[in-house]
Amino acid sequence: MLRKITGSLFLGLAAAAAAELTVTADRPNARYKPGERAVFKVVCKSEEPVTLAGIFSQDGGKVIRRFEFDPKQQSEFSETLKEPGFLRLTVTEKGKNLSAGKKRPAVFGVAFDPEQIRPGAPEPADFWDFWQGEIAAAEKIPLDPRIEKLPAYCTEKWTCYSVSFAAPGGRVYGTLTLPKVSHKVPALVIVPGAGPGSAVPVRGLFNNRIAVLNMTVHDFGDEIFAGGNKKIAEYYKKLQAKGVYSKSNAHDRKAYFFHRVILGINRAVDYLAGRPEIDPARIGIQGSSQGGMLALVVGTINPHVSVVAANVPAMCDHHAGRQNRAPGWPRLVSSQVKGSDACAHYYDTVNFCRHLNKPVRVAVGFADGTCSPGTVYAAWNSIPAADKKIADEIGMGHSVGPGFKAAQKWQFEMLSKNDKEKK
Repeated sequence: MLRKITGSLFLGLAAAAAAELTVTADRPNARYKPGERAVFKVVCKSEEPVTLAGIFSQDGGKVIRRFEFDPKQQSEFSETLKEPGFLRLTVTEKGKNLSAGKKRPAVFGVAFDPEQIRPGAPEPADFWDFWQGEIAAAEKIPLDPRIEKLPAYCTEKWTCYSVSFAAPGGRVYGTLTLPKVSHKVPALVIVPGAGPGSAVPVRGLFNNRIAVLNMTVHDFGDEIFAGGNKKIAEYYKKLQAKGVYSKSNAHDRKAYFFHRVILGINRAVDYLAGRPEIDPARIGIQGSSQGGMLALVVGTINPHVSVVAANVPAMCDHHAGRQNRAPGWPRLVSSQVKGSDACAHYYDTVNFCRHLNKPVRVAVGFADGTCSPGTVYAAWNSIPAADKKIADEIGMGHSVGPGFKAAQKWQFEMLSKNDKEKK
């Protein structure tokens, strides 16, 4: 049985020459045992003749085989892995410049015993002590909470605030939405994917039965964040012109960009737990990509977080290259920044996951070229929590599918237990 699992690839510049490419697999669950051969079928709909180029790789890492083919003469290809991992097939039109951004390859991955994937590097002996020390040092800094009401977003059902807190090396910024109810409510912390984030409060979530702390990762400054999404987008554009922020100061584990972010959001959760409107025993955290990483990291280190949901989490298995697999975003070890290899160990989602003992749900995209599925499984396999589940999104790239939506629903149900509104 074959199942469609990727989007379309449009080939050619003229409308008349456009072609649609679809990749399918011979097993609906895209799972195999090492040594079994996976069969891929490529269907190309085109008004003109095309030559396609295919690449089989170990999850975007080591190339296993390159080949070219005429889709009208050959459409099925098989390959295998001898060890646990992901086999990726990438197909595009021969000779097209993918860097121009106009031509995207069709990508499809299948799994070989993914539950047996292990991280590319061990946890540093001082990993946990390092972060406990950094958390303790951060707590010595006055929190200096700056809370400002946002009248434009307030209604008779909720009150919205702009918030920021001091953190080592700067501040963290976000928005807080509080339902107007007479009893303590659960809270959800949302952390963003890569990019500028948002200064707009999240309102009315789950029928206004939950408070929402929506955080960002950049040290905008009060004036810029108060200027809303337009201002923070301008800030982000200037920031990126100086270099990719996710690799900033990657030579130093105490100066790396995410040092302030992790410790700052952790402090923000502590603040949230101390508010009189919030039930501190019912706080969840969720996010996708960069946000998925932060959900797993802060969910591990903060005692107030009770449930965690992460979609295609980033910064997993930075040393996957040692096993010929592609590491997750932002690929610190391959950035050629001096010292980043050592620093990466302390910012590997895998190493935080080794200490995660809370109910957790994770979603993984089998065709994800940004946060490779093998790296996500390396992190998930490291979680010791008894209540953990992972959703395989067959054919999904770096996106959001039904698995994470189900995880969000599960998380709200967990947080809404003992909700007085239900009684």
